[in-house]
Amino acid sequence: MADPPSPSAGALAFARSRGWFSTLDAQTLLEAAGAGEPQPGPGAFAAALVEGALLVATADRTLERGELDALAGLLQALTGHALERDELAGVIYAFAALAHKQGRPARLAALGRALPNEENRHDVLAFAALVALCHKGLCDPEREALATMAGALALPPAALDDAIARANAALAAG
Repeated sequence: MADPPSPSAGALAFARSRGWFSTLDAQTLLEAAGAGEPQPGPGAFAAALVEGALLVATADRTLERGELDALAGLLQALTGHALERDELAGVIYAFAALAHKQGRPARLAALGRALPNEENRHDVLAFAALVALCHKGLCDPEREALATMAGALALPPAALDDAIARANAALAAG
């Protein structure tokens, strides 16, 4: 895997201000991807963030190299480069395989069950929007995927526009 692009300072500041990925290791994420059903535990929220971003990035049913690099670059920076690129690729592909095997609707439903806290559901939506915007901006299928995710997470209709606005503001700040 090529070196992921450096995420903007604004994207990093936004994600760090929320405390996402403060303590995380690849094994925890791989175990979460392998479980199929999100399990409570130290990496559950981080796993939900990664899977949510992946589900939006693959809204067109493909994972482009640039999308993989954007997600990997952001994850690597957020974890203080504690995760190697091959570990990140393994985590991302494990979640992609899970979505392929179970289907996107089942994975979105699993995310909803895994996130009983409304603030966490808003954060998963905002992180997915941030990752989508980091790679070529937000395309129609990604926006539709975000809207579907907001519904699956039982968020109010305004949550989608709020998540996109927060992500855009963070990128503009960088």
